[in-house]
Amino acid sequence: MVDKYGQSFGELGQVPANKSESHVCCDPNQYQLTVSGAWAAKASTIKFMIVPVVKLPGHTKAKPMLYSLPMGIMTSDFVDATAGTSTVHKGGLVLKVAGAKAFLESPHAKKIMSESIAESTGVNLKNIFVTYLAGSPRGRRLGQSQQERRLAAHGGDSGEIHVEYEIIFSETDAGATKDFTAASFDNAKLKSAITTKAQASGLTDFKVNSLDVKAVTSNKIAGETTVTGAASPLAALSSFIVAAMMLTQL
Repeated sequence: MVDKYGQSFGELGQVPANKSESHVCCDPNQYQLTVSGAWAAKASTIKFMIVPVVKLPGHTKAKPMLYSLPMGIMTSDFVDATAGTSTVHKGGLVLKVAGAKAFLESPHAKKIMSESIAESTGVNLKNIFVTYLAGSPRGRRLGQSQQERRLAAHGGDSGEIHVEYEIIFSETDAGATKDFTAASFDNAKLKSAITTKAQASGLTDFKVNSLDVKAVTSNKIAGETTVTGAASPLAALSSFIVAAMMLTQL
């Protein structure tokens, strides 16, 4: 998030390079990141900047060594509208899978889950925010030794994946007037999409064996709801969710 001069208000996130799909240059939808956070308090003009990032020799997850360009491509101005309402749908998924550990360690995991939810519900990807992804329910995180024992009990790298997500519609979003429930999912399509996308990302042993779609709760929120901008495809975003295009080489 930057001002009109490119002065940064902080990094929104990073997206790993997608090497599993081939695209003819240039596909503006190849990279997408969904984030939440506060609007920069003192900014009169807000833009989003896309900056390439590369790993330096010696880079590890424990000791990251990265280089990013000081400037990148900036979007058009975004305006934070202060009127209207948004609808927030919250739900969860429990997947029984083969290859749980490798999937949860993959930098593509949230992207795979978000895209699969979109494909199995018909909801636009920009409205989907995966808030939790782990091998146990929120509040019951297992230590490493506990996780290893649990995986062994399930036969190696088989186990559960717990997902929590939010689907957020502003008043003008497609689907905003429709009810969203657990029945909105095509379970067979969801199961197939997650498996196919995970295997395409390099997780060849991964497979969703079964899944449980939890009940959905829905709430309307009034006040600061809709962020709009002229740069496609970053228009019509909620102030609670920002879909930002990232071009990285992580």
